[in-house]
Amino acid sequence: RILFYSQGASSVSSLRIKFNGDVANYGYKSFMYYTAESTGNNSAYISLLNTPNASSTFVTIDIFNYATSTTATPPKLVTWTGTTGAFSPVSNHTIFSGSGMWNNTTTTISQIQFQVSGQTFNADSFIQVYGSSY
Repeated sequence: RILFYSQGASSVSSLRIKFNGDVANYGYKSFMYYTAESTGNNSAYISLLNTPNASSTFVTIDIFNYATSTTATPPKLVTWTGTTGAFSPVSNHTIFSGSGMWNNTTTTISQIQFQVSGQTFNADSFIQVYGSSY
């Protein structure tokens, strides 16, 4: 499980995630207000929040990152839910969610990269990673 908080980005941008520096083999479907927002097939990343914004963002991400020595390593499955918005007015908050996968069956995830469409995250942003070994 990953908890990600951003104080916003240097400019308006969407929130993306990649694994092990790979630039292909991702698929996702994201939702905003429980309505389909965007879909990616054989994408260069997983888009957690496709609607550009520069507001504070909090997202919880669960990843199935299992490796086995007896069969092919399964794809890495990802689900997320989060919120973003300005502090005032309160009505500007957005809920978003989605699911996706990294279709790499030869290795497990050893690196996670968050991106904001070529921009930078503002100061005081953080990531907390919780995990277990199978």
